Amino acid sequence: MSAMAKNWKALALIAAGLLLMFATLKVALKGSRDAVAASQTQAPAAAPAPAQHGEPISNEIRDFPQLD
Repeated sequence: MSAMAKNWKALALIAAGLLLMFATLKVALKGSRDAVAASQTQAPAAAPAPAQHGEPISNEIRDFPQLD
């Protein structure tokens, strides 16, 4: 009996592992390619408008002022 015939379970396990690994890589690469294509088709974000009338730039929400 040859060595391959004796260790067929181990070889099948290795082959199944490689198959799963390549399938996962293919799915991951397809997802990243779709994300890149989607980001290239979107319009670039507009720059925030400068503060008007000399108001300082603040991160406070006007409806809920921070308590200092």
